[in-house]
Amino acid sequence: PRPRWPGGAGATPGRRCDSGGRMSRPRSLDAEHGYGGDVSSSSVAWVGKTWLDAPNVGIRWDRQWVALEMRDRGSSAAFRDAMEVCLRAVEETATTRLLLDLRRMRLVLPDDERWLALDFLPRLGANQLRWMGIVTPENELARVIVADLARPRPTGTESKHCATLRDATEWLSHTGLRQGS
Repeated sequence: PRPRWPGGAGATPGRRCDSGGRMSRPRSLDAEHGYGGDVSSSSVAWVGKTWLDAPNVGIRWDRQWVALEMRDRGSSAAFRDAMEVCLRAVEETATTRLLLDLRRMRLVLPDDERWLALDFLPRLGANQLRWMGIVTPENELARVIVADLARPRPTGTESKHCATLRDATEWLSHTGLRQGS
């Protein structure tokens, strides 16, 4: 028999929702799917609401922006699910700023890259989002992919690629305040 998963409507064996709206994978499934990384060793001192805290990605509200931290490689489905959670977080907070910490990002599969460019990014740009601070990936090929995906688009969202998390957060902090957001 299949185990029952807590979380109510929308919960699946791969995900559960707690009362805070947080989506996470049960640890036993993380091991089965080969996800790496250590959730407890986040590179950012996060505060506020957490939408997703998984070994491969974290998505949180940091009082001024939604922050997405890529921690390790996950499956294509896990990657797309995380991006959808990020979109939901941007919409729910009505934020104008998004921090993308992509230092640990690895290669994106061609189908996922196409999905990002043709489906996800247009939906992300169709809301109130105005600024994206992007900490560039350490992996050289991943940097090229991110640069291509983050090139200026007709949505009016401005992005800045930064070498460090500190540079990205400082840019987002000052840009939003100067612009009255």
